[in-house]
Amino acid sequence: MSIRHAMITASAAMLFASTPALAQEVETQAIEAKHLESGKHQIDPAKGYLFAKAPNRFNALFIKTPDEEDYAEYKADWEEKLAKARKKFPGKLRMWEANKERRRNPGPKPVEPTEESFAIEPMDIRMFAGFGPQYVYSKEKLPDGETTFNYLTELEPGTYTYYGPLLYLPGAQTIGKCYCMGSVKFEVKAGEITNLGDFLAEGWAEPEARRQASIFWKDFANRAAIPVDYSVPDGLDDLPVVRADLRASGKRNNVLNTMVGRLPSVEGVLAYDRDVPIDLKGLAAQQKAEEAARIAAEAKAEAEARAFAAGASVSATDTAPQAEAVEATASD
Repeated sequence: MSIRHAMITASAAMLFASTPALAQEVETQAIEAKHLESGKHQIDPAKGYLFAKAPNRFNALFIKTPDEEDYAEYKADWEEKLAKARKKFPGKLRMWEANKERRRNPGPKPVEPTEESFAIEPMDIRMFAGFGPQYVYSKEKLPDGETTFNYLTELEPGTYTYYGPLLYLPGAQTIGKCYCMGSVKFEVKAGEITNLGDFLAEGWAEPEARRQASIFWKDFANRAAIPVDYSVPDGLDDLPVVRADLRASGKRNNVLNTMVGRLPSVEGVLAYDRDVPIDLKGLAAQQKAEEAARIAAEAKAEAEARAFAAGASVSATDTAPQAEAVEATASD
């Protein structure tokens, strides 16, 4: 382990111990192989699991898409804090007026909290879920002498957006870069291990895609792209392992005020038109649906045309005897 990684790990351990948690947060638990083997931790089929690996210790941050329960909890907390702010407002206003009369610098005049003006922290901050760099599931020695670091995280089922290679600790400086300008999302289902393989290491990215996505692209300019390795270590057979179904995710707010970047374009999943993320899977599905609708419309039009032609033919057949009778009467 490098000195830098050791410092980050030690700092993270201290901060995790001393930083208070938010009132609302996504429940996560780092899983270590030794704890599964000893029975200290049990696989919970009601939870989702996320597997990822890399050739070094690393960290990743995700944002869970809020569900109805999350929104209800957020609204209840907002209402509670609004009530407290309203209760404190008269005292703050009196103090401001007293300081103004004493010719002290009272600062900005307090604004009365209302439903329109009052705000709490963004919802995204409450939906963070991450792992690393400490608490690896296991480490593997490869034939070439390199080491693979495996991470297994227990978390709530739902849809997660990869926010970037970030180490986030409430109340501390965020380390890393957010993929606020474009990323991917995927679903984590209960009773399954969602497998990211070494996707987060970005070895799959083409040099040109890296150049467009990062200011550090020169560090990887001569590195050839390699396929994502989705192999998993032994011992993960208690639950089905399912490869993550990656989907494009659009721009997000930089709620952590950190360095901004984007995930390199992902073949068949994510592309960019300058700074606009393009959902390739969604676009393909839309084109497929439009083509199916076009074919269905043409088939319907052809069927209606055949029915009309058949009806016209029957009508002509029915009127022929009548025409002959009229003709015969006229000749008589």
